[in-house]
Amino acid sequence: MRFAFKTAYEHDLGLFRDPVQRRWYAALLAGVVLLPLAIPAYLSDMSMVFIYGLCGLSLMVLAGYTGLVSLGHAAFLGIGAYAHVYFTQDLGLPWIVSVALAAVAAAASGVLVGLPALRMTGVYLTIATLAFTEPFLFDRNMTGSINLYRADVRYINQFTQRSSGGVIGLGYPLGGFTRLFTNYSYERVRVTEINTAYTDPQVLARNPFLRDSLLIGANGERIISKITPSLVHNTVDQPIFPNQGVRYTAAIDLAGLGGNTSFYKPSLEGIWYWRQKGRLSLGLRALTEYIHSYANSRDLPIFQKIFLGGEYSVRGFDIRSIGPQDANTGLILGGNKSLLFNVEQNINIMSQLRVILFYDAGQVRDVGQSFAFKETLKQRIVPDLPLLYDPNVDPRVLGPKDALFSESSVSAFKTSTGVEVRLFMPVINVPFRLIFAYNPQRAGVLANTLQPQKAFQFRFAVGTTF
Repeated sequence: MRFAFKTAYEHDLGLFRDPVQRRWYAALLAGVVLLPLAIPAYLSDMSMVFIYGLCGLSLMVLAGYTGLVSLGHAAFLGIGAYAHVYFTQDLGLPWIVSVALAAVAAAASGVLVGLPALRMTGVYLTIATLAFTEPFLFDRNMTGSINLYRADVRYINQFTQRSSGGVIGLGYPLGGFTRLFTNYSYERVRVTEINTAYTDPQVLARNPFLRDSLLIGANGERIISKITPSLVHNTVDQPIFPNQGVRYTAAIDLAGLGGNTSFYKPSLEGIWYWRQKGRLSLGLRALTEYIHSYANSRDLPIFQKIFLGGEYSVRGFDIRSIGPQDANTGLILGGNKSLLFNVEQNINIMSQLRVILFYDAGQVRDVGQSFAFKETLKQRIVPDLPLLYDPNVDPRVLGPKDALFSESSVSAFKTSTGVEVRLFMPVINVPFRLIFAYNPQRAGVLANTLQPQKAFQFRFAVGTTF
């Protein structure tokens, strides 16, 4: 056995250890070139070897050198493969040009995802789920599903919701495009990392149900056992990029038996799509929800109350930012009923790309409040500093009895309008969204930073609004 010891830095940088190794690599290269002449299937097999080799090398750079874990490599690999096939077969581009453009397409997709991700701070959502769905249960036209999950959701400047539980579902056709679904779910939920502004004694005194809502003094945990029957009539032609059809959904959550939280929550939703001339289609959605506790249940936990805001309801506002507030602090407390309307003018650029002009409007009301077009906005007035004051005491901090407020009439509907670019990503089968929104009616709404909601907003999201 022979050993070759490296005695200089140049030896360590060399590609080959010695002349013998150089000759072996030369023979291997000759075999790679000549084998296609003898083995017809060689090229396709070696192509897969090199494809997976490239994927492995890129994963090694990320996981091996930086220590980061990535679950997105298969998606970007698929984007490059899809782009290459499209460029060569549909557009007829030369092979070498197609390879270069496919690499650019995959890289651009990475930038599209990476740039918005760089703007994020903190942990927003951690979820682990194990799910199984059988579309033809017992060889019949029935749907069965089981879902076990554990999730941590952090609502910025509010609280963290930790949930674990499971869902069992069953779907049965009633004829045509109508199906009946029934789900049973059991969930244990804890509320942690509560913003200290919520636990301020004055805030709790002004909102007597807030203590129970935040699970303060109840071990911070609620058990929710509920059954959810729903009736769905769906003729929409495509789930991701629909052009025509309707979908009507009537559902109700019935919580109580087996848990310590009792409530009922009905909801009604209607969605309509009309195909217009050329590449145009129009989509509308109307949604209303209501929730109420019963059987002497304690006040609803804050994560069960109704809020609006976010890319799945009113796109230009932060998630859970629209709803009844504490008058002094502006903290969002949530309501018990909501109205939501969405309008989308769809412009189909190509099969995987759509530009959408949208208009969203919604409002949330609390117990004893009715839906209206106008509402009274009550805001606390912070007085100016006097010329002389004690630097150790801020004279602008007033007690509840001395606080000053201004009242004004504003739109009860919070609205957002703008342009959305929706790109369907192959392999992962999820649409990526770039949302440019303007919020004309935003008075009284605070963003997740607890500052007034901005007029213009840019968002990155996945999925669809409806």
